[in-house]
Amino acid sequence: MLNVFNAAQKHDFQKKWQEQRSIDSQKMEQVCAIRANLFALLKRIKLFRRQSEPASVETVQRCICSAFFQNMATRPPTHSGLIAQFVLLSQQPVEVHPSSFVFAYPPPMFVFVELLTNAQGRHYAHLVTQITEEWLLEVGSKYYEKKSVTETIADEEQKLKERKERDRKKHEIEANYQEERKWRAESGKFDAFSLFGDSEQIRDLF
Repeated sequence: MLNVFNAAQKHDFQKKWQEQRSIDSQKMEQVCAIRANLFALLKRIKLFRRQSEPASVETVQRCICSAFFQNMATRPPTHSGLIAQFVLLSQQPVEVHPSSFVFAYPPPMFVFVELLTNAQGRHYAHLVTQITEEWLLEVGSKYYEKKSVTETIADEEQKLKERKERDRKKHEIEANYQEERKWRAESGKFDAFSLFGDSEQIRDLF
């Protein structure tokens, strides 16, 4: 997108040139207005510094990464599906929004501006920008505790597996206990567990 803007700028944003390349001239005018507002803001807070060369794509990517580094998503190490699935640091699964220009070939790691959810509960990352692990650790070292991002994701994935296993065992114990109580009630046998109270108290004994 930055390359498109730079090319349009070299041609003085001529509408005929944009139409020949299927560029929406109205959208380009909005981009120019936003750019002008940003320049005015930078001048007002005395951060404006004009460069002889236009900003590179990497410079813009680094800037976006520094602003949205907490909205990071990456492909999990165990992913093997056909759909490009990613996970946030919280292990919430997310996909690239179909409207994104990188939808067909999503990057292995990116930051996003919005997280959208459809009626089926699927989460989509909207306004995606590709980043590298090096940039992420550079701007968010405290947030990621200076660990490699892949290690952080792997740690969180392992914690999630352990939590699911604990929940599975807890539900299994609960089901066995309820089945035992039902059998004793139907057979009329003495339920020794009833002396200890409900199932929550029994679990506390373990």
